Amino acid sequence: MLFLEAQLKYLSQTKKLTQAKDLAQHLEEKIAQHSSKEKIIILRALANYYTDTDSLRKTLSAALAGLELAMKDDDMASQAYFLRKVADAYNFLNDRGVNDG
Repeated sequence: MLFLEAQLKYLSQTKKLTQAKDLAQHLEEKIAQHSSKEKIIILRALANYYTDTDSLRKTLSAALAGLELAMKDDDMASQAYFLRKVADAYNFLNDRGVNDG
């Protein structure tokens, strides 16, 4: 799983978006088959991919699902990662003025 996480990150950062999209879809389809710890890794990879492709809704969805699993597993490092993704999304919205009252 860690290899797939690194591979997805590499593909999205090097703008090989077709390959990245295919891998992301594969991970999304197979996530239910994995253990809780593997799901956390997959959700980290997906949250990162969605951030790189500017898919805010999917970034938040993956980050919140991952945060929930990380809290259940007492995985503090992943909790911090997912909280950072939620904060990044919030900051993105603030920078765009979406949350202006």
